[in-house]
Amino acid sequence: MYFELTIRHHDHAYVESRGGHAFFSHLRGAPSRCAYRRRALEGAHRLYHEARDRGDEESRLSGLGLLVLQRALLCAEDLGALLYALDREDAWQRLTGYRVPDIEGVFLGVHTDPEQALAQFRLPADQELASELSDCPVALEGARELCRRTRLRWLYMLEGVINLWLRNRDVAKATMHGYPVIAGDRAVGTPSAGMISDALRDPGVRPFAAALISTVEGSHVTTAVHAVPLDPTAVDSFARNGKLAIKLVEELCAAQAGGIERGYGYMLPLEFLARLPEQQREALEGRVGRE
Repeated sequence: MYFELTIRHHDHAYVESRGGHAFFSHLRGAPSRCAYRRRALEGAHRLYHEARDRGDEESRLSGLGLLVLQRALLCAEDLGALLYALDREDAWQRLTGYRVPDIEGVFLGVHTDPEQALAQFRLPADQELASELSDCPVALEGARELCRRTRLRWLYMLEGVINLWLRNRDVAKATMHGYPVIAGDRAVGTPSAGMISDALRDPGVRPFAAALISTVEGSHVTTAVHAVPLDPTAVDSFARNGKLAIKLVEELCAAQAGGIERGYGYMLPLEFLARLPEQQREALEGRVGRE
């Protein structure tokens, strides 16, 4: 079955310059996709804690912890793919053709050039703010403060997602490509898992898992054993950073889709409006009310 969708827009060339109609449709569909990701992540997180409260065996807790990690990493991948796509005009082709190294490059790039990553959120630069609000210095200062706070918030959220991805991307590959993953208590128990146990560094928490990840260079295969902490602190961190990724995808898609739909080049989030000094807040509220 096929569903045909026609999007009307006043300037088709502008839509194409921002990624095309297919990409525009993808951006506008973010709320339902993000809701699905959030339910899946929260459901896995709930199952883990319910099993822990029941006193289930470590091997089952390990599996449920890995489920939380896998679903959180899917959320991080969504964000990385979107940032990768938005870095060029052929956004739809990049979104549908990315590979894992592309996402890693994007996330590592946030450390070296954070402003480039934030540029995709369409936050106005200082010259744009001055151009729009030069007639009201109080509103201009308020807008600058909104941008400053918003940048700090986004960078904090991105840092959590990047740490989630970079620390666990090898384990994600193991769960996707069918590499063996062994519950930690089975690897170090009696009897132990032989060579696997010898190569395993006990992380000192319970539960945990041992992921066997192989790399190939020519005709030589090397298998390393990775310990994956799956204690409540670690699993809660997976869920928290996965939700940060979902939130960033929601805000990024809203900024991009809103700008395309209305023909705006920049968007100014108002989340911190209530925290501004009264004069700045009232000046900005008056400006928003007129536009």
